[in-house]
Amino acid sequence: MAALLTLICPVYKAGEHIVALIDSLIAAVNSEQVKLIFVDDASPDDSVARARARLAERASVVRFGVEWCLQPVNQGVAAARNMALDRVSTPYVGMVDADDLLDPAYLTVLRPLMLQRRWDIIEFGFREFSAAKPALLSGPGAPPSGRLLPSSQLNPFETGFFSWSRLYATPLLAAVRYPRGTVYEDVHFVAEAFARSTRSVRTSDVLLHYRRHPNSITATRDRRYADHLRNLVGGVLAGLSHHRQQQRLLQLLARRCVRVLLKGLRIKPADERRAFLAACHAPLQQLAGALRAERAGWRAMAWLWVCQRIVGNPSASGGGQQVGSL
Repeated sequence: MAALLTLICPVYKAGEHIVALIDSLIAAVNSEQVKLIFVDDASPDDSVARARARLAERASVVRFGVEWCLQPVNQGVAAARNMALDRVSTPYVGMVDADDLLDPAYLTVLRPLMLQRRWDIIEFGFREFSAAKPALLSGPGAPPSGRLLPSSQLNPFETGFFSWSRLYATPLLAAVRYPRGTVYEDVHFVAEAFARSTRSVRTSDVLLHYRRHPNSITATRDRRYADHLRNLVGGVLAGLSHHRQQQRLLQLLARRCVRVLLKGLRIKPADERRAFLAACHAPLQQLAGALRAERAGWRAMAWLWVCQRIVGNPSASGGGQQVGSL
């Protein structure tokens, strides 16, 4: 039976949770049609040893293929995923983090959609959890619904810029990779992938359980939150020429930039907030140039004006930098 799906999993300091992930993979995607690529991102703990040991313990029941890749030095999740993407040969590919869990219904729901070979992107639901093990959707008496919802090139603005809540047709990603040396790399990847897509579908089923860490980068914002804005603008503009609704896309992009900036105004202490606003200057210049080049409508320009006021308002920012001629 030919492999249909590759799941990519970077491994770094996940020793506490990776055994639970392995068990969830066995429950959710235990098929010869699935391949796992684990990337050891030079993890200093025993994450890799624990994962290998668990796979060895369950070898008699494991049916999916497993490949291990090694980064000689830690380079971050973007580089790890990119390394694995270069090795994918299956029709579809997806992402999973080493501390998350797949729902047992994952392959049951997604395999029929993959076999249709119609979809560039297949979206599904996720649910956050913290220390406690989540209640799985597809337990006894709770079968998956299989209900399909609308999807389009604009869907990430509604459903979020998370790369692990989608499967991607591998040819779609031929020119799409994660930006290295940054955080919020998912934003760029998802924005560009959707811009390049022509057909997407979304299922209502919750198929991934995302572990929320109270001290993660996304939970505790600092100056690096500017990477969210940088990757949002960069990802959208990288795929803009492929998009069928460019004017609407630019309007949503400018509005989302306002949302990111307003969240950034809550960053403390003040020097971190000032550094965040200063770092937002360049992507806003890039956005302004694109809006002018594409002759964006008044709504997009109005949202850009709001961005200018936020970044250039010292009383709100504690000393923001003027955007000037944006």
